[in-house]
Parts: sequence; structure tokens; C-alpha cells
Amino acid sequence: MFRAAFIGVGLLWAGAAAAEDGLTKPAECILIVKGADIIRGACLTDGIGAGGAFAIASTDGKYAAQVRVKAPGVGEAFWNDTPFADTSDVSLGAVVLIGACWASDKAKLCVTQ
Repeated sequence: MFRAAFIGVGLLWAGAAAAEDGLTKPAECILIVKGADIIRGACLTDGIGAGGAFAIASTDGKYAAQVRVKAPGVGEAFWNDTPFADTSDVSLGAVVLIGACWASDKAKLCVTQ
């Protein structure tokens, strides 16, 4: 019973942290880094901005990522690399928009609302 209460508090904290970052909209996301599925399924987002820019977070707050648009169809992706880190500032490098996803040889980031 104590464990269930602890997990509930952790999820509440993760949700509060994501809300503070403006990631309040439920969505479906994919974050693949170096071939590993990091986020696949339900997530939180800030919505899709100009040129396709977005930020996402796993619903438990463990991982987060963002795409910053540099030019039409070209952006730079970042993620938090360390679970539960406060910022997503580790660069995944340049990404290009392919359909509904941003991708490179290192990463793939997708969000649908």
C-alpha cells in the first residue's frame, strides 16, 4: 500500500513539472534515440508551433524532447538524456521534417494531437 501511494505522488510530481513547462496537452508521441524507443504512445505536449516546432514529455516525466525550427523543414532536436532531468538540452543534432515526424540518422520525434 505504501508503494502505491509513493507511485501516485511521483506521478503527481511529474505531471506538475510538465504542467509548469507548458506541456499540458495530451497527445501521442514517438521519441526514438539511436534505435531505442524512449517514448511511444501517450505523452504531453505544448502543441505544434510555427513550422512544426514542439516539445514533448513522457506522461511519467522521465523523458522530454523538443524540436526547434531553424528553417522550413529543418530543425534541431534536443532531449534530456538523463531520466527525470530538469531540461531537455542535450542536442540530438539536425533533423528534417519527413511527413509528420522530424528525423535524422540519430533520432525520430513525432507528435499527433
